[in-house]
Amino acid sequence: MTKIFHLDVKKAMDALKGGEVTVAVFGLGYVGLPLAVAWALAGAKVVGVTKDKEHLELIRNGKVPFPEEEAELQSHLQELASAGKIEVYDDNYKVSSISDVKIITVPVPLRNKKPDFSNMKDVCDAIGSELRYGDVVIVESSVPPLTTKGVIRPLLEEKSKMKCGIDFGLAYSPERVYVGRALKDIVSSYPKIVGADDEKSRLIVSGLYSTIARKGVIEFDNTLEAELEKLFEGVYRDVNIALANELARLSEKVGASYSKVREAANSQPYCNLHLPGIGVGGSCIPLYSAYLIDSSKKFSAKLDLVSLARRINQNRPSEIVKMLLGETEKLGIDPSDSEVFVMGLAFRQDVGDIRNAPSLDLIKQLRKRFRGIRVYDPLVKVKPKISGVRLVGGIAEGLEGVNVMIITVGHNVFKNYRLKDLASKMNTPFIIIDGPGVFRNDTTEVKGRGTYIALGEPYLRLSEGGR
Repeated sequence: MTKIFHLDVKKAMDALKGGEVTVAVFGLGYVGLPLAVAWALAGAKVVGVTKDKEHLELIRNGKVPFPEEEAELQSHLQELASAGKIEVYDDNYKVSSISDVKIITVPVPLRNKKPDFSNMKDVCDAIGSELRYGDVVIVESSVPPLTTKGVIRPLLEEKSKMKCGIDFGLAYSPERVYVGRALKDIVSSYPKIVGADDEKSRLIVSGLYSTIARKGVIEFDNTLEAELEKLFEGVYRDVNIALANELARLSEKVGASYSKVREAANSQPYCNLHLPGIGVGGSCIPLYSAYLIDSSKKFSAKLDLVSLARRINQNRPSEIVKMLLGETEKLGIDPSDSEVFVMGLAFRQDVGDIRNAPSLDLIKQLRKRFRGIRVYDPLVKVKPKISGVRLVGGIAEGLEGVNVMIITVGHNVFKNYRLKDLASKMNTPFIIIDGPGVFRNDTTEVKGRGTYIALGEPYLRLSEGGR
């Protein structure tokens, strides 16, 4: 073992490039697996932990469990796994005992709107129990403010009986990846962020990351500011998506096109209006606002705007259902005798990830009002079991005999269809709510009696012959 924390920065970097450093990644999900590959490409020997047995076997065989990730990740993993440069286990203690650098990527979910540190603490217990003099621990998970200093550091010190900054290193370096291009983002898209509460940890970890991040490293002399940087990125988007949803609602009411206004407004460099949608999902943005709201209460720092934005985005599925029921009443459709086809399940475009997807809340609410729900998403490979919902094998099956279709996500594969063809397969009168506006510019040839609603646009109401 290299005792990497006690080397000077250049020797530490050379040791990593020369294959003398073993890097452990705890959690081989959408963040951890691309990160493991990036470290292996830089020269490190990499060991990883996953508790998912199916993923364990796939990764051991050089296969990426996430089909939406870039082809480059797949080819590198196959090569590295075959060469024995990436090994995978299901035992946190074993992996901790054979590594010099230990990187934590396990999530901190919410339970009753509060951060749940149980998975994080389990990993820290294992790392601390096997921590050796000269090791380095890095936290990449998105976490509430002061987690590294106030939760992780005390656990590691208690378990290891050593002192952080003297006997071992500890730094916070948040992931900054976009699902579907994670390896590229780690290696070449953005600077890496590194924060540490002691100088030695900051210098060593920044040096190590400079071997994989071509855009360099932005350093903080504390972990708190590095934690906040990551959260502020996400909260910025949450607030601005809420703004987009508000402005889109106004545009609908006054009969204006939000998309046209947005395009013109964004031609000014100081304006960056976002797109509206049916809500905000995924394992990142909704949690970041919740982390900050929870922390603000502890420090008596009100976050009125962040809290309001979170409520606006959380309430979007309810608004969509209300919008839909208004149209069913106008068109004489009885919800209790009608089925809804939900086109798309993932939390965003071109991924198969359904974590915190707003479509799930939408479906839950639709079930209370409509006779049946059908769902189709070709990118979601692990089909969830949702009570009262029929998962169909294609769009034609989803549309047969229904009056209502809701498009929740703008997968590129959906753009191969024409709105006129989809509408022609539905019962009349029909209602189509297009959350991402996939068919916003494809309405001219639609026939039949019904309503097409692209969020933020004037409603298009059609008679039997067309417009």
